[in-house]
Amino acid sequence: MSNPTPILDTVLENNGFWPDVAVRTLVESYRVPSDGRDGLPVDTLIQAMIETNKAAAPARDAAVAQGCASLADYADAHPEGMIAGHHQARHAYLSAVYNLAKARTIKPLQVLARRPIPETETNASEDTERHFLDRHQTALANLLDLMVPGSAHQADFGVHVAALGAGPFRRAGPIL
Repeated sequence: MSNPTPILDTVLENNGFWPDVAVRTLVESYRVPSDGRDGLPVDTLIQAMIETNKAAAPARDAAVAQGCASLADYADAHPEGMIAGHHQARHAYLSAVYNLAKARTIKPLQVLARRPIPETETNASEDTERHFLDRHQTALANLLDLMVPGSAHQADFGVHVAALGAGPFRRAGPIL
């Protein structure tokens, strides 16, 4: 009988084009607890991968049209995108996934705390969730700007905020 892989050592295999995603990065770098809630990091990462893959489809399609079968192939074909030994597109994709996953853990973790939550703490958690959703949108916009030639993309700050009922925080204009 084999030992199960500890949650932190789990690497979620992606669809072949986008890079695989490590649970350890979400837990350690984005400070998402896994003790007793091992399903939460995995579930939120899978959902974030699905949503980010769908939103990043134009970037994948543009790379495939250039003859690249994966993001690694795209990086090899575009060495000008390298910064500090990492390709910008890979960094932007992973940033989009991890930030979306982090945003999606905030409310479930509040529920799991099973204690009354003061209004000030609830507002702070909505601000934190909004922060990570904005970072997801920015990373996704950066990915699309980099990989889809001739198109300008912008993060839609506020698409998630509007869902929280905070419409005045909507930001218009391109990401600089």
